[in-house]
Amino acid sequence: MFDKKEYNKNYRKNRYKKSSEYREYVKEYNKKYYAGKKEYYKKHAAEYYPKHLKEIREQQRRYYKEHQEKLKAYTRKYYNENKQHCLDYARKYGEKYFNDNRNIVLERHRRYAKTENGKKVRLKNEYKRSRKLGFNEIYPNELDEPFVWHHVNDNDVVALPVDVHSIYGGRESDVHRECLNYIVEQIYK
Repeated sequence: MFDKKEYNKNYRKNRYKKSSEYREYVKEYNKKYYAGKKEYYKKHAAEYYPKHLKEIREQQRRYYKEHQEKLKAYTRKYYNENKQHCLDYARKYGEKYFNDNRNIVLERHRRYAKTENGKKVRLKNEYKRSRKLGFNEIYPNELDEPFVWHHVNDNDVVALPVDVHSIYGGRESDVHRECLNYIVEQIYK
């Protein structure tokens, strides 16, 4: 059976690709046709959108799910080509959003800082800035008791119980590291 809808779709697609004259024709036609109806379409969109919001969102979710990889690739490509514009835009509207919603943002930061990930990020930043150390976890933390992150070297960390970590304290970081690395080998191997 002949599928007219599919045929027309392919015809328009191929014709549009091939003919730059056709593209120009469509642009001119749209300018003429929509010129006097701009207000009508604005009004129609303003009425249609709130009534059909649920359906529109559902369609957007479906589209994103089906074309996720394609959209990510496009976004990556756009960002790489327009990096400075993206950064300026984010800075400008990020500051505006923060100023308009200061209390909400700060409350969100406070709540995040109390979570396990928030504490880890704070420590990671502290190590990075104040002591110029990295924060790569060698083993995931499986301790039930209170723990601290111990630097095995300048980049790698492991979780150690607080009482074990505080056995070798003092200003001699090399001695501290050497002695505790022996204990780390016993615990994690």
